[in-house]
Amino acid sequence: HVWTPRGGAENYYGIEATIDVYGFHLQPGQLSAAGIWIINRGDGKPSSASGFQVGWSIFPRFYKDSHTHFYTSWTSGGSPAKGCSDMICPGFQKTSSSIAPGSIINPVSDIRG
Repeated sequence: HVWTPRGGAENYYGIEATIDVYGFHLQPGQLSAAGIWIINRGDGKPSSASGFQVGWSIFPRFYKDSHTHFYTSWTSGGSPAKGCSDMICPGFQKTSSSIAPGSIINPVSDIRG
């Protein structure tokens, strides 16, 4: 789903989302995720997009496991080379003692109920 401010609004503040968190057993090369992206498209060209993402991710190649992790990342200018994920980023600061970017989320929902 994509939302864009209507009526020429240039500023909006805050986001809210409810995202179910699941756990799947994935193999290397597979990825599952859900999240919210805040993107500034700049001049409208994909190459100028900058943004921030937050959500959950199961990504064995990145995390070296098949657990569900709290995921954050940012990108600048639409380039993966100009971005960073989780606590690897020098700009991210841990503000909670219970969870930080990259932390395993437990418990998670089960698709079988």
